[in-house]
Amino acid sequence: MLVNFLVWHQGFEEFLKILNEENKEIYGYEEEIREKAPYWLDKINCIDVQEIPLEVFEEIRNKYENLHDGEIFILSFLHIKREEGRNCCFMSDDYAARKAGAAENLLPCCVKNCKVGGTLGILNLLYKYSNYDKSVIDDYFNTMKNQGNFLPENWIEDLDNC
Repeated sequence: MLVNFLVWHQGFEEFLKILNEENKEIYGYEEEIREKAPYWLDKINCIDVQEIPLEVFEEIRNKYENLHDGEIFILSFLHIKREEGRNCCFMSDDYAARKAGAAENLLPCCVKNCKVGGTLGILNLLYKYSNYDKSVIDDYFNTMKNQGNFLPENWIEDLDNC
């Protein structure tokens, strides 16, 4: 779940509209959403940690000790859903989490026939496929950059097709 992105209320609302148009479900770690963006609780399916067997959680945690519990819960949840035959993808604002997802064969999400794995992908998607104010998207990017995030200068690029 893109918690940093969650706090950008308007941008995330636009992203949810795109996901809803494509009948995509979005899940997040409830504790983190409650803490950082409680206004999204009615828009995001919250993962019930009670549904995740401890052995699955521990297996994922032991593989990826550098991730926090929220990321471990999401990866564990997707592991279970995939075993149930569900088609799952993974997005995160954290590079280490995306790398762990790739190691678990959880690919970036396909939205508007484009691969979207993190916050830059979402910004790029909004820039190209929404009517959202482009200057606000630029401002959000610049805010992230000013906070010390390593981001490319020319961030508006072609998204890889799914």
